[in-house]
Amino acid sequence: MELATSLSEIEGYLTRKQPLLLYFSSEKCGVCQVLKPKVTEEVSSRFPKIVLREVLAGAHPEIAGKFTVFTASTIIVFFDGKEYLRESRNLSVPRFIEQLHRIYSLWEANGSN
Repeated sequence: MELATSLSEIEGYLTRKQPLLLYFSSEKCGVCQVLKPKVTEEVSSRFPKIVLREVLAGAHPEIAGKFTVFTASTIIVFFDGKEYLRESRNLSVPRFIEQLHRIYSLWEANGSN
């Protein structure tokens, strides 16, 4: 998962309506460090059209503020430039993947790819 370093980079993905997963983390967050590889592996293997970007919330408070993120870890998923899924803190990866699968399947079925 690559680091997002600017709000304009993220807005570019949203403008182009690319599926985007933003993973907001903190360097001192143990939960973030444990969840990140699990989420990265599951999403990249099952949903190859989703762009994955990590945002270090402490280093980029303007990005966290723009997306109303107050805690790490927070995951926000966008399709067609709109937020469709948001999870924070101690999330169940299997449940998250199940929810994401429903949205992704509908997005693919509608020919938005």
